[in-house]
Amino acid sequence: MIQCSVKDENITQTKIIKLINNYHQKGQLISSHQVNSKNAHSIISSFEEQFILRPRVKIHGLHRQIVIDKIEIEINANNYGELIKHHVNLIGFEQQQYVAYLLPYQRVNIHIIFNRATGSQGNLIDISFPQYSMWNSEYKVKLSYEAIINEYYRAEKQQLEYRRDIERKVRRLIEYSEKVTNYDLQLDNAINRINQILRKMA
Repeated sequence: MIQCSVKDENITQTKIIKLINNYHQKGQLISSHQVNSKNAHSIISSFEEQFILRPRVKIHGLHRQIVIDKIEIEINANNYGELIKHHVNLIGFEQQQYVAYLLPYQRVNIHIIFNRATGSQGNLIDISFPQYSMWNSEYKVKLSYEAIINEYYRAEKQQLEYRRDIERKVRRLIEYSEKVTNYDLQLDNAINRINQILRKMA
């Protein structure tokens, strides 16, 4: 179960640069695609390489803010990165150049910056992106979260089964060791009895 809100806006090249510098300084980069993520400057340079493909475009990017108000099972930054990858795929932007940041506020704040121009031919995302209810819906975030949680539970189940298998093997080893110990004791007792009999016969 997750409760969240989603807000979208079209942004210019200048604002893209400003947001990346700001988020890279204050937040944590959790997901990206088709960018050199070494630092803020390299990310901006990656975006600018795509801007050149469409020099006359005034609105160069799309900014999506996801605020998570309530979450049933806490997940870490890596899981949020996977959530964003699922989310980007769900909204059909898996081919777009983007960066996503997790900001350390009281409520979970995730900011995704998409480059409208992408690919060698500079194809554009439709500028009316924020008005599409299917993209703007929190439902897509919930689906992404559920996918992450399902992966989490599957991994936990596998780890549990692995631990149980190890425990079974350890128990069998202990039982075998106890049997070997009992056999050793029985053999020692038998040898002692034989030695006693031999001494009496001597």
